[in-house]
Amino acid sequence: CYNSQEIFMKWLDSLGASESYQVPDAMMVALADSKKRNELFEFYLDEFSLDDDPVNILFQQEHGDRDKFKQDYTPPELARLVAEMADGEPQKIADLCAGTGTLTLQCLKRFPRAFYHCEEVTSRAIPFLIFNLAIRGVNGEVVQCDVLTREVQKVWRLIPDGKFSVIQELKSPALDKDFDLVISNPPYSLKWEPFDALRWRWGQAPKKAADFAFVETGLYMLSEKGQALYILPHGVLFRGQAEASIRQSIICDNLLKSLVGVPNNLFLNTSIPVCIIDFNKAKADTSVMIVDGSKHFEKRSKQNFLRDEDIAAILSGLRHETEYLSHCAPLSEIQANDFNLNIPRYVCTEEPEELPPLADVLDDLADAKARTRESEQKLLGMLRELSGLTKREREAIERCLA
Repeated sequence: CYNSQEIFMKWLDSLGASESYQVPDAMMVALADSKKRNELFEFYLDEFSLDDDPVNILFQQEHGDRDKFKQDYTPPELARLVAEMADGEPQKIADLCAGTGTLTLQCLKRFPRAFYHCEEVTSRAIPFLIFNLAIRGVNGEVVQCDVLTREVQKVWRLIPDGKFSVIQELKSPALDKDFDLVISNPPYSLKWEPFDALRWRWGQAPKKAADFAFVETGLYMLSEKGQALYILPHGVLFRGQAEASIRQSIICDNLLKSLVGVPNNLFLNTSIPVCIIDFNKAKADTSVMIVDGSKHFEKRSKQNFLRDEDIAAILSGLRHETEYLSHCAPLSEIQANDFNLNIPRYVCTEEPEELPPLADVLDDLADAKARTRESEQKLLGMLRELSGLTKREREAIERCLA
């Protein structure tokens, strides 16, 4: 763990910047010069570990724009769960709405030889994304573009060269589809201006929420047997009208393999409940594995945290139907629920309390009755000692004592 203020001050010093707002531009200047770039990388390696991602912490604290871009950057442990859900050995991986690259960094630990195509729209996040990939010697490209409109602004090619990656600016990306794996934590329920496109094969997402537009973009970019793993708000599981139609079409096309509800309060700046949805073109059957992992976490101050054992439990629930954790729902059950995927409809996480033996219950009842009788006798005895009681009141006390 790192102190964000400590990271911030060290970055300012290393980049020769005096204010936070100067950091992204200063980073791009350093990344464009091979000598300065290597000096910056070596400085970072002296201070921090590549096993962690303090760059993500710095960006969220100092440069994130949640109001405009709905930026809620992925916690590393949630990104690790996404990476662990990836099938096989993908060779071409696309990270849409990549931010500073947290999802890619976790996938990189599992698939170090894959080619990584990372798309991000915000210019202030791009330097942090390029830095995070190049310092790890990634083979891939960073594309500054609008994920939905597909309008490309700039492209940087990253080529492994010893310990780090060489960075070259290009006119167009090397890849734009046929990916084995798409990973994404897009902005949640972002308002957008719908337009006609071949990508909206399952229907067009409503203007008030672009969640399914991001999903359909990723599905369009997949190879013939590709997989897409999305972190999305729970609303996509049950909202009606256009989204209900899209959800039903995707399920009926047998593209939904599994979904995982994760604990609330995992993110730094929002408590919004989210889930991980696995869209998979290589599905073997029509059932959907549904996991409720909402109770698997450790509370740390104001945030919740996914521990190793929590991730292991969720992955086990994905592999095998587990009571109070996961349920393999056949298509007929989903149809009976009108394609509503709200997790509590399928998984009950409340374990029934074990009933005590009947003899123990009766013993407790007898003890309670005896204690009640004893209290009554004490109260009546106190009333008997009162002065000024009428004859009728005294007779009533004696009847109760009898």
